[in-house]
Amino acid sequence: MHGSILVVQIHEARDLPGTPSVYAEVIFADQRQATQIKPNTNKPFWNEKFSFDVITGTERIVINLCSSEFAGRRVIGSCTYELKSLLSPDYTFDNWLPLKSKEGQIVGQIKFSLQWIVSRVEFFNCVINKIDKQLIDSKNDLGYYTENLNILHGISLL
Repeated sequence: MHGSILVVQIHEARDLPGTPSVYAEVIFADQRQATQIKPNTNKPFWNEKFSFDVITGTERIVINLCSSEFAGRRVIGSCTYELKSLLSPDYTFDNWLPLKSKEGQIVGQIKFSLQWIVSRVEFFNCVINKIDKQLIDSKNDLGYYTENLNILHGISLL
């Protein structure tokens, strides 16, 4: 997995209890990054991106939603996602997941996106393959329509 990168984008959270000042903390392997604190809201919006180096491809992402309090930080809820759940060809995830307290109760939801760039070469090959498929599909559609027009007009364009 040398050269692989995981891009995590924290979009927003909703349905949080109360109106805490919150931030999201993203933990991946031994790497940790956090969003800015959003004061007094149960619907924070961040839209912040972070990049992490992928070591084995079997790592897990942990997202903690934390309350910034005078006495320190308190984890309101968290969710996890297994990197190996991202499937080819595009290795992406973009959805809401429930945030669970230590006791296992749902305490809100968080929306985030993941893009695992397995390698730059594989990533660009994937993009090129998608474009090639679109071109082939367009060429097949053109051939189909041309053939039907020829039949309708009773002439051959060849």
